Amino acid sequence: MSRILAIAWKDARVRFSNRAELLFFLILPVVFTVILGGGAIGGNPNPDPGVPMVAVDEDQSPRSAELLGALLESEAVRLEVLP
Repeated sequence: MSRILAIAWKDARVRFSNRAELLFFLILPVVFTVILGGGAIGGNPNPDPGVPMVAVDEDQSPRSAELLGALLESEAVRLEVLP
């Protein structure tokens, strides 16, 4: 195991001997992730996290009403019931 760690340490020292390598392998991916992810500044422009869903209750049974009621109470789905 110590031989594997010695090889990995040697390769890391060779790889990051130049400051530009450190920039490209460590710093820029973090910067791009923050920029593309919106960072802490942008926040979430859509406060409603529910996935839009359309339902039509053609059965009009107690079971379908129960299902629609559960979907309407769900925070994961933004339900729109059509006639």
